[in-house]
Amino acid sequence: MPQKPQANSYNYNDPDPYLRFDGPVYDITPREFIPLIDTIRRMREWQALGFSPKRMGNGNYKPIIRKGCYYGFREKTHLHEIETEAVASGKKVTREPGAVFSFLLQGCTYDDFLPLPENIVSYCECRKALGKDDLETALYHIERSYESDREKTLYAILYFEVRLKLGDKSAILDEFKYFQDDIDCLIHSGRVYEWLKYLSSQKDYAGLNHIIKEIEKQLDALIQGQIQHRRYTPQRVEFYVHEKEQLIKKTASLRKRIEVGLAKQQNTKVNPM
Repeated sequence: MPQKPQANSYNYNDPDPYLRFDGPVYDITPREFIPLIDTIRRMREWQALGFSPKRMGNGNYKPIIRKGCYYGFREKTHLHEIETEAVASGKKVTREPGAVFSFLLQGCTYDDFLPLPENIVSYCECRKALGKDDLETALYHIERSYESDREKTLYAILYFEVRLKLGDKSAILDEFKYFQDDIDCLIHSGRVYEWLKYLSSQKDYAGLNHIIKEIEKQLDALIQGQIQHRRYTPQRVEFYVHEKEQLIKKTASLRKRIEVGLAKQQNTKVNPM
């Protein structure tokens, strides 16, 4: 087993530097790369595994190209505590939930990683359950992730998505409140239209009318520069204007149905059968 290096210290002139192997993890990723991606080893160790890391003139290492995908090495000039553990154990240093799940899809197990926080494991278990259409189990796991880190948008997105799939209509308003300052992103991604599709299927015309008005209110606030704090990167005003125009265009026929539906519901209240 490799010797554990000292954290937060490093010899910048080391002729045998620590290198991290990076690359995308897909079905087309070479199978021999899967166990090695996101691990950190000395250059001589990579050479012993059959690699030939070559530094280019710009200081970066020459990439390895397979089926149009780029893999390669990054020199670690500073090792954090978790990275020293990865060097000593040979395990993956990955801590991004989506990346961990990608490895699991390719046959890795949790034992291939340094001990993972419970919220990451729960996220992955949720994704596994969704793959089996087991929504109740998926909700159980993603609730644990979300409750442990409410600020992580990856958890929030999946949490609200699973709730709505289970028919929890209140998830729509909760998701809107969570992302209201970034509503342009939810319009651009199509998430807003999923809300409208669900409410339309329930013939909830009052709910449709309310959420559309709230969405437009937030867009106007973005356009006027009234929102300063966002979860995502701010966009140019022109982008917000464009998203509002797209919303109006794509919901034109729906707005007419809402108007008719609300009128019918009102008439039913006035003239009950």
